[in-house]
Amino acid sequence: MRMPLFPWMQYAGLSMLAAILVTMGFTPSLNLSWVYGVPWVILISSAYFLWRMRHGARNAKAARA
Repeated sequence: MRMPLFPWMQYAGLSMLAAILVTMGFTPSLNLSWVYGVPWVILISSAYFLWRMRHGARNAKAARA
């Protein structure tokens, strides 16, 4: 299925999420989200990219066959 305005809608979504993260840093009661949220996003993104490097080539070959 094609998404309208691809890839611009993804960029808009990422920029909105970044804006939310920045504004959360200015709210004293939400500073804890920076302490736990940012490392969690880094950890989960790293795990995804490591998994993708190990299994991505194998899955791409299977999809072509």
